[in-house]
Amino acid sequence: MSPAHLQLWFSQVPAAGVSTITLSKDGKHVEVGKTTITASDKSMTADPAKTLVPGSYVIHWRGAGDDGHVQQGDIAF
Repeated sequence: MSPAHLQLWFSQVPAAGVSTITLSKDGKHVEVGKTTITASDKSMTADPAKTLVPGSYVIHWRGAGDDGHVQQGDIAF
């Protein structure tokens, strides 16, 4: 089943304007909607623009907390 949302949780509220989620499949960009920050659960979410076809994907995330320190990483699924 294709995920309807890509959601990541953090120990601090991600800073808007710096924090993003992008997605790729086989090294190619996959369209997702705007990254949304939810302060109440310290998360950020982006929705795939289309149903994802079977395969290997990588979420690329970038975020910063209230101290402005930028972190980034990748999550494969």
